Amino acid sequence: MLFHSIVNFTTPDLAKGIKIGAPVSGKVFNIAKLAGNQSFYKRAGEGVAIKMEGHQVNSPISGTVIDITPSHGKVIIQAKNKLRFLLQFSFEYIQFNGIGIKPLVTIGQAVNINDPLLVVDLYKMNQHMKPVYLYFILLDVKAFKSIEVFHKHVQIGSDPVFSLVPKPAAPKAGTPKATTPNISTAKPIKKK
Repeated sequence: MLFHSIVNFTTPDLAKGIKIGAPVSGKVFNIAKLAGNQSFYKRAGEGVAIKMEGHQVNSPISGTVIDITPSHGKVIIQAKNKLRFLLQFSFEYIQFNGIGIKPLVTIGQAVNINDPLLVVDLYKMNQHMKPVYLYFILLDVKAFKSIEVFHKHVQIGSDPVFSLVPKPAAPKAGTPKATTPNISTAKPIKKK
């Protein structure tokens, strides 16, 4: 089965939908275009990779931390509307047992937009892996037509990293569909 991404890189003037803030500062990449095996991220959901430039990972949404694994550099946050977002460093970093990653939150903790989740020591991390990418994935993509990315570089706390564009609402069951009459079978109106 071929993977069809709903991630589109566009310009800010064309962006629409629900804006989601940048969890880190750095250059934004399409996951499919990065070298290496990215199949897990593609199976998990849709999103982007950000080449980190700062020392902090902030919450992109208000919600609850439902999973955190500091040794893997992984945090999952769930919004009140049940959307879940995965923030995770490259799988290659797992072998280093989270060197340079300090968690600031715990499972079950409520967080607001821009609350700090992790502090990272990029100097230590760069000694084992260069560059350091943070994968930012929307785990629940069924309700969305596209994910619009409109910045090639983002700043934590000030730029949105992408916009979620919902699919058009389906007609409700039991609602009659508007029909157009078939002109070829319509009977002419008789004049009195």
